[in-house]
Amino acid sequence: DGQLQPLLTEQPTMARPERQWSCPEHIVRYIESVTSLPGQRAVVVGVEEVKSAQQLVYLVSIYFDGTPTSVSNGSATDTARDATITTSFQRALLDGGNKLVVRIWKASGRWWNLNTNEASSGETGAIRMARSEVAGYRMARAAITATNEKRASLSSLPKVTIPEVLYFSHDNRKHCDGRGNSNSREKTQRPFAIMTYVGDGSSYFCGDSSNSSNDWICDIKYAKDMMKVRHEYGFDEPHPRHGRVKEDKALEYALNVMNTVVLPIQSAFFSADDGIMPRLGNEYEQDLRALGRVSECRTDAEPYQYHDMIDICRDAAAEMNRALRKKGIGSDNSTIGNLVSILCQCIETLSTESNKCCWLNSKAVTPALCHMDLQPQNLILCRRKRDVYSVNIVPHVSSVLDWEEACYADPRFEVLLMGRKICASRQQADKLWAHYSQRLKGKHRLEVGPIEPWLKLEAIHSITTLLMQSMDLVGGGRSPWETKPDLLGKIKREFSRLKALGWDFVASCAAA
Repeated sequence: DGQLQPLLTEQPTMARPERQWSCPEHIVRYIESVTSLPGQRAVVVGVEEVKSAQQLVYLVSIYFDGTPTSVSNGSATDTARDATITTSFQRALLDGGNKLVVRIWKASGRWWNLNTNEASSGETGAIRMARSEVAGYRMARAAITATNEKRASLSSLPKVTIPEVLYFSHDNRKHCDGRGNSNSREKTQRPFAIMTYVGDGSSYFCGDSSNSSNDWICDIKYAKDMMKVRHEYGFDEPHPRHGRVKEDKALEYALNVMNTVVLPIQSAFFSADDGIMPRLGNEYEQDLRALGRVSECRTDAEPYQYHDMIDICRDAAAEMNRALRKKGIGSDNSTIGNLVSILCQCIETLSTESNKCCWLNSKAVTPALCHMDLQPQNLILCRRKRDVYSVNIVPHVSSVLDWEEACYADPRFEVLLMGRKICASRQQADKLWAHYSQRLKGKHRLEVGPIEPWLKLEAIHSITTLLMQSMDLVGGGRSPWETKPDLLGKIKREFSRLKALGWDFVASCAAA
């Protein structure tokens, strides 16, 4: 391919560097083998570890030293397949500035399992999460590509880009190891994926827009300037790990993400005629199953629904009650016992209320792909050069990363998490919800219903998760940064929010 020659021939000759990186050697070797061409040996010359809350992420830099490499002695089919895989990697290097991203999964805590490791625990839980996240990247890329094709001439802003998964070690898709057969050795190691680099310096940055890429620069300051303590829903809440969007910018940021990421992706699922669902093949059906709720009695994709999360919280509360009984602790002789008792009452009250809401049934809104954590640290943001010092302008989204919370679900879950985690107040959440409701009703004739039942569900989810953490029942899942007294304070503040939503029976557990 003539387009690749400048990349391959203009690099300096380099000796193989001494390996001193934390990225596993078998992954480095695989990258070198799959990117090398006859007469052009690929050499990994740099590995930079990128911060990640749960997983391992590396930015890998590659050059070509001109050393001859052997040609495959396999069959004609294998050789053709090798060439196809190599070409996809080479194009990724060409567009990604000679960089690739490696992601290795080692934990499985996420919103859908209350931030715990699953019952299967250990590597199996991580593999399940890896499959789900890879599926999220693939489905999002298919959805946003379909939307970009339709809106290409309608917007002057850069297109949003989703990184491409070039290789996944535990893929169920055909040719899962890039050579047409499954690698049993890799199946015993942590799951990993190799993806395109779409950040600053790549041609993917700012989405290959019709605008000159020189007009846009990467904005890393916005995420760094987030608040470590923010007043939200009536209380000051600490967020020492990443922080949250500033209160006066939260709604504008949320609406920006809604319009550029959430609605375009979800619309691809809602549209019966021109959406992506009618065009998906068997490979994407596997991705939907990986993103959906696990069901032993069904083989098709089963989306998460409102009542599924009630059931998940109910099961967790039952587990907590068993643990308390084992220790001889009741609701009348301990703080935790009383909190769990009130939580059980909340779960049953919400279940009763939701059964009366027709807009909460499984057919109310078409299920779609949800990201569930659209905070600035999970996005690549950009802004025009002329706006570099304009602190009042919210940056544009160039790319969406970190799909580990991704799911196939009722799309209102996405808006709920934006309303609670991005918006700083009920007033902001109401405006975001109203905007979403108007768009879905006007364009897709879907009725979203009120936000109140969803806010109650999120409060119950938070209380359940925090109580599980305080009782050390997370099974090695995400470790909270808070001490147990801090967790108790957060739990009481969530009960206060339930009281503000009309549940006076939780008053004894609410914060003062």
